[in-house]
Amino acid sequence: MNKGMIRLGLPCLLTALSLPTYANEIDDLKQRISDLEAKVEKSDKKNKRKIDSLKDDFKESKQQLRVSGFGTAGVTKSDSTFSTSDREFTEEFNYSTDTKAAVQLDYRMDENWSATIQLMGRAFNEWDTKTEWAFIKYKYNEQLAFRAGRLRLPFYYYSESLDVGFVYPWARPPMPYYVTSISNYEGFDANYRFATGDVTHEASLLVGATKGTLPNGLSISLEDMWGGSYQANYMGFGIRLFGMNADADLDFGGAFGLNEEADRVGYYSIAVSYTGENLFALVEGSRSDTEMVLVRTAESAQATVGYKWGRWTPYGSYSYSLSLADGKLLGGAVLPPAKLDNSTFGLVFEASTQVNIKFQYDHLYNIGGSNPNFSGLKEGTDVYTINVNAIF
Repeated sequence: MNKGMIRLGLPCLLTALSLPTYANEIDDLKQRISDLEAKVEKSDKKNKRKIDSLKDDFKESKQQLRVSGFGTAGVTKSDSTFSTSDREFTEEFNYSTDTKAAVQLDYRMDENWSATIQLMGRAFNEWDTKTEWAFIKYKYNEQLAFRAGRLRLPFYYYSESLDVGFVYPWARPPMPYYVTSISNYEGFDANYRFATGDVTHEASLLVGATKGTLPNGLSISLEDMWGGSYQANYMGFGIRLFGMNADADLDFGGAFGLNEEADRVGYYSIAVSYTGENLFALVEGSRSDTEMVLVRTAESAQATVGYKWGRWTPYGSYSYSLSLADGKLLGGAVLPPAKLDNSTFGLVFEASTQVNIKFQYDHLYNIGGSNPNFSGLKEGTDVYTINVNAIF
């Protein structure tokens, strides 16, 4: 064998001898790659489970916590300057009379327990935030539920939505009827709903206490308060009854030569409603029984009718309040019966499912006596209002 053949064959021999080694290394590398891919796949599945779990937690959290709210932005102009317990009217354009905003948080703990808080600020009160609702609710079943905390007094048909301008039919509820210095209370209520054929029923009981301030600055409180309501609806027709009794305490602070006056107060109301495809009507009446000098036994009522025409709804209402007895002060002075009439005409435009615009004209007349819910009101006052209301 010559040297040339040796030089040619030696590399080939060495290559042949080394092939099994390379093959083993390649197989090992393939196995390591396969193991790595398996680990990556396993990690991806684990991460996907974590992501899916987070999505489920987020979805459940969204179902547990619900955030909603409402607001009104408006302008009013009046023939005279006067005020009520929660707003002021001026002879200049006033942008704070009805302007307000609120946010409500509803948290569902489980199928039975939930909590609600509603915070609201009014431009009239320089946006001082107040708690309108704050209660815990226990839902025993689909018919029976209990609430405890800060609740709304169910004086009127629209008591539950008294501040939500988007919901009720007016730019502002009729003032002789829907005006009070007390709209909330701290206490407890029970609500029971049931049906008999096509008629739905709702009955409730309440107990609690509350206090407020009249427009003239006098403080009034209600203790040992208890009452109840009943409502039935059938084919667009409805009727609602409410009654309440409480120990009332009015602090005069020395005014009229008086310091404090206390008496048992009773309040009773009835509402009859009709809601059709286009036509709606609502009639409400109330009576308060007391011997207190300023509050006195009184009656009030309001009637509203409107017709929905496409996105426009014209409406009109009449309301009045009248005290049924004179108020007698120390020294023999007599306060004549307080009275007030209000005629209202308005128009609602539905801008969207969550926004409406309301135009309203109020004429206040037959004003007499001393009405504790109004301060500075003059005979024949006209009020013009434009409000934009929204819910979210």
